[in-house]
Amino acid sequence: MTPDLLSWLDEAAPGEALAGLRASGWLAGHLPEVDALYGVPQSPEHHPEVDTGIHIELCLMMAERLGASARARFAVLMHDLGKALTPKDELPKHIDHETRGLVPVAAVCERLGVPVDWRDLALLMCELHLHAHRALEMRSSSVVKFMQSAGFDQSEDAFFEDFVVACEADKLGRTGKEGQPYPQGQFLRVARRDLVALPYSIGTDMYSLPGGVRVYEERLQAVKRLKDGLGLPIA
Repeated sequence: MTPDLLSWLDEAAPGEALAGLRASGWLAGHLPEVDALYGVPQSPEHHPEVDTGIHIELCLMMAERLGASARARFAVLMHDLGKALTPKDELPKHIDHETRGLVPVAAVCERLGVPVDWRDLALLMCELHLHAHRALEMRSSSVVKFMQSAGFDQSEDAFFEDFVVACEADKLGRTGKEGQPYPQGQFLRVARRDLVALPYSIGTDMYSLPGGVRVYEERLQAVKRLKDGLGLPIA
């Protein structure tokens, strides 16, 4: 259930709604962590819109276009909070903004009392969205570890889909990038499908115990076959 203070996320035009909430002063009063993103510059090479706050608006517009759930839209809203904490001498780069953002994301979730699954998705989106964008470049072993460490091969389908859609909204929520494809999303969906077909028990040591090593090798080979079929490097 969408928290009352975030009901606007679940309505039409959430990007425009965010701009209006900022103009009215509501954002500064209720979500200062998001308000702080406005005026924070990003590299124009990757973000032609430059302003991080405008980027969040564009991401929410894209999330609506993609039919994202309210939970996924919240993750989009939260994913770049770390950029407001970037030291000024590092701008417009945002080194480690994913890690820096975890504390403010957790604080917002606690303050607003969002559902646990919303919090979990927002934290994963904050920490791992760049990993998703680089999915086609990842080593096969890194794909396996990514899915396992995030718990995506154990999570509900809808939770994983919300993560992928949120990442796509981030990647395409940039001026002039709206119509580009996001093949990383489909790759991750198929990789997860193949890994789910090779289940393991939570807590299994995949790197030393014989049974675990066998499961890990099967999962690794599944990803390598997928990458080979797509013409991607399989290392």
